[in-house]
Amino acid sequence: MELVKRTLAILRTIAEGEKFLTLSEISLRTKIPVSSISRIISTLTEEQFVVRGSDRRYGIGPEAIGLCRGGRFLDDASRDILSNLCEEYEETVFLSRFVGNQVRCLALWHGTRPVTLAVRTGDMLPIHASAAARVILAEYPLSRAQEVIARSERIKFTPKTLTSEKDILRHLKTVHERGYDICYNELNAGVLVVSAPIIGPHNTVTTSVSMAGAVMGDAEAKAGAEHWLPPVQEAAKRISGLWTHE
Repeated sequence: MELVKRTLAILRTIAEGEKFLTLSEISLRTKIPVSSISRIISTLTEEQFVVRGSDRRYGIGPEAIGLCRGGRFLDDASRDILSNLCEEYEETVFLSRFVGNQVRCLALWHGTRPVTLAVRTGDMLPIHASAAARVILAEYPLSRAQEVIARSERIKFTPKTLTSEKDILRHLKTVHERGYDICYNELNAGVLVVSAPIIGPHNTVTTSVSMAGAVMGDAEAKAGAEHWLPPVQEAAKRISGLWTHE
């Protein structure tokens, strides 16, 4: 019972904070020892009830926000943005989120254009071979990215799949610098995926929006990426605006 009370006290303190808090600040406000907070925070962070910023400060996470919405992580306005994107471009659109050491597909809208996509709602995405996952991981500190990559099973799905830690980290650096990721022939042959990060409260990134479709050849893939990138980034920007102003 004491553990439950401490966990709730920590969540309440973080939720009421006007900014992200350090472990020491949480300890000062809750009167709970830092060592105890550290253990509880570790679990809360892994389950996404709390998110950790790059400066080792903690804020309320998407799972806790989802509970405040009555258990619905994705609000109606965000759903409308994504379903409209799918309808306008007739391609498959999906939303993904970082959970623990993996990225899970939260929701998916099937386009009218046929595509063989190795992802369904609820599925975990391969960290090394999915643009939806990499565009999130690219926003994490290097040490955290290395930890996630080290724990992942890096299957070589196609000849173009990146599997070495060095190559993946180099790619993540590029993704971070340009603000989006493109995956073609890395997870599914003949499938193009364009992904952009959704910026949450306090500039944290735990979620991404992606568009996927079948293409034939490098030229069509390049044209598709150029065509899809602006609307995908715009959708991510609009959802970011909704989430950061809640």
